[in-house]
Amino acid sequence: MCTRNPILAALLVCVVALGAFASELDRLVSDIAGGDEQARAMARQLLPRHGVEAIPKLVPLLNHGDMAVSKAAFNVIEDLVNMAGAPGRFDDRLFATAEVMKLLQPGQPAEMKVKGMRLLPLIAPSTLDLEPLAVLLDDEELREKARACLQHIGSSNAAKILLEAVAGADPAFARALVDAAGRIEVPSGIEPLERVASEHTAPEVRAAALNALAWTGDPALIALFREVRGNADEANRIECERAAIRLAENMGRKGGNWQHTIGLYKEILSETEFDVITRAAMMGLGRFGDETVVEPVVAAAEGRSSAVQATVPPALEQLWGRAATRRILEVYPKLDTAMQLRMLEMFGRKDDPAYLPVLEEAAASDDPAFRAASLKALASSRSIDALPALVTIAREGSEAERALALEAASNVAGSLGTAGDAEAAGRAYLELFNLADDPAVRRTALEGLVRHPVADAYGVITDLLDDDVLSETAHTALPGLFGALVSAGDEDKALDVFDAVLCGGASPEMLVGMVSRLQGVHTALDTTKLLGVIKEWHIIGPFQWTSEDDWETAFVGEPDIDLEEVYTDGDAERRWKEVTTADALGMVNLIDVIGQHDHVFAYAYTEIEVPEATSAQIRLGSDDGNVVWLNGEKIWEHRVDRGSGVDQDIIPSQLEQGTNRILLKISQGAGGWNFMLRVTTPDGAAPW
Repeated sequence: MCTRNPILAALLVCVVALGAFASELDRLVSDIAGGDEQARAMARQLLPRHGVEAIPKLVPLLNHGDMAVSKAAFNVIEDLVNMAGAPGRFDDRLFATAEVMKLLQPGQPAEMKVKGMRLLPLIAPSTLDLEPLAVLLDDEELREKARACLQHIGSSNAAKILLEAVAGADPAFARALVDAAGRIEVPSGIEPLERVASEHTAPEVRAAALNALAWTGDPALIALFREVRGNADEANRIECERAAIRLAENMGRKGGNWQHTIGLYKEILSETEFDVITRAAMMGLGRFGDETVVEPVVAAAEGRSSAVQATVPPALEQLWGRAATRRILEVYPKLDTAMQLRMLEMFGRKDDPAYLPVLEEAAASDDPAFRAASLKALASSRSIDALPALVTIAREGSEAERALALEAASNVAGSLGTAGDAEAAGRAYLELFNLADDPAVRRTALEGLVRHPVADAYGVITDLLDDDVLSETAHTALPGLFGALVSAGDEDKALDVFDAVLCGGASPEMLVGMVSRLQGVHTALDTTKLLGVIKEWHIIGPFQWTSEDDWETAFVGEPDIDLEEVYTDGDAERRWKEVTTADALGMVNLIDVIGQHDHVFAYAYTEIEVPEATSAQIRLGSDDGNVVWLNGEKIWEHRVDRGSGVDQDIIPSQLEQGTNRILLKISQGAGGWNFMLRVTTPDGAAPW
């Protein structure tokens, strides 16, 4: 049949397509319910493409007797619900929510209601009528599931339903309801929770209400907390105090109520009988307090358990500022011996120079316990200021103390390195080396100097170059020592170290890097014979670069050139100039030789003598591109726009016995204009 109405034809096509789509949906749902595992897996993947319209067809399968079927159906619905909850899918969300809510209606099996309560938090809008869940809170079998569902939904409406159910619930479940409402943390729940806290007959529910209110951090609630705690029985008093601790914590975090925060912590500290609450209040005072909390924290530990006494140092460790440090140091001498020993370790962790005199005094004590505690404290310090005390112990202490002092010095050095203070770490490792007799400790110190070189280590490292045990590590330390000496401006020692590296058979790449550090330092270093650096050239230019074809233009008749010839570039005459660069790596600045130009070429020519024919490399760096001829043969071309660097282009070559002619063509786009060249053996050394 054919039709002459195109609109009708289009509608027919759509109807057919929709029918096909609907039939595919039914087939996939049948595959979920069927016995073919492979077909079920495929349907599991394809069904989400059909959107939320698939949910009603899948819902009957949630109660299927075959767990594989019910699980697959649930997983697809869960995917669809998650997709519908995405931003911008308002209609899909409403449709999916309505389908899920049907699972909670009276008459549905308990298993269906449970699955509905698992799905609802994924999609429920904040305005959703949650009355079906309110009904389930009265169901002995399902009430805990309903409570958890409401808590996960987390809306004001959910909190309202939870709190309305408190009055009719037994104390245990009422407590759970209050806890769930408190976790939702909505302002609308505050007033109902206050009523529960002040009016409910069960003390455990009142205590739970305090805990649920603590998130507010509202100092106006302190009176209510005080009242409920005062009326609590012994079993629930600790829960009330835990709630008060949480209230104080949230007050402190919110800020703006410092006096109320500190006052509440101090009140709890003075009245509680429970160690766990005492310790929490002490830590809270340290976290939010200032120098005024030092005495209350210390006093709270007097006569209490070892756990409470052990809380004093970490509580005070949180205090910062000169006033707090001064107050702690004023209190320290008044403490008993056990508390002083605890405080010493905290002083080390504070990493504050103000505590060093106390640590040094303890290190010099006649009491081994104080010396050991000071060593541990000094070891945890990241300050190089701790080293003098460690040096004293390492030189004058017992054998056991000496070992601890060396370990502590090593820890200080390592901590300084980890913290990024390389100079201080190097000095610490040098001090450690000078202290140590044990070869293992000396090796550790020397390895630290490899990582953190300092110029002052020159004598130590050079003296070890022939040492039977540490020679290899000392040689490894030389490049870093060289750099430290260059930075310190000590040219003579830097050159001595360079000679030691050179005699040790260092790679040319390492030597090039070391030479680059010497740039700007006046030396007589012959890098031509050492590294194959070419410093003497004949230069000519500029020649105008008007098109890419000019890369092939023989402006000087290359490759055969005449150094006496005069060339023209437009109306200008160009002559060869002799140039010798003083740069240690052979850089020739063509702007200095020729002048600042854009879009031009220059040529550079040199000759080198080698005693015999040999394989070689021409190592060239250029700003910008280059062409290279060797003995009249073009061996390299690199059309590039770049800044120069050492050995950017490495060109395998064959040198002839006697004179070898090298000609370069260097392009200039704009900006810098220079080149540097080394002629080396294949491993980077000079070939003569």
